[in-house]
Amino acid sequence: MRRWRKNQAELVVSAGEACDPFAAVPLIVQGVEAREDSHGMLQIRAMPPRKPGLASSLARRFGLQRPVRVNLDANGTAFWRQIDGRRSLRDIECVVRQQTQQDRKESEKATVLFTKMLMLRHLIYLVVPKQEKSGG
Repeated sequence: MRRWRKNQAELVVSAGEACDPFAAVPLIVQGVEAREDSHGMLQIRAMPPRKPGLASSLARRFGLQRPVRVNLDANGTAFWRQIDGRRSLRDIECVVRQQTQQDRKESEKATVLFTKMLMLRHLIYLVVPKQEKSGG
């Protein structure tokens, strides 16, 4: 858990600042691979992070550590293909909404849930852009 605390400290927003959660920019974790199947859908695959210690070493040696593998549907594939390190969740949500013909509320909810699912599997992480303070 130590490694996450350092990242969380960088993303803390003071209580006085209003922040749009859809302004965050998703990035793919290093080492994650995406492969396309015969139907045009993506399969996301990532090996678990290497940890020091005897238990982790034995688990690797005996094949007890399995890669994370997620098969995406059409909506998930459209979402994944939009992640480029520049587009915010709002931009991605708009593109997916246009492709899937959903209303705004449904597509926002789907974006939040899908982002959460990918983050829980350590396939993506979010970077919150710093808001420029207007001088006044």
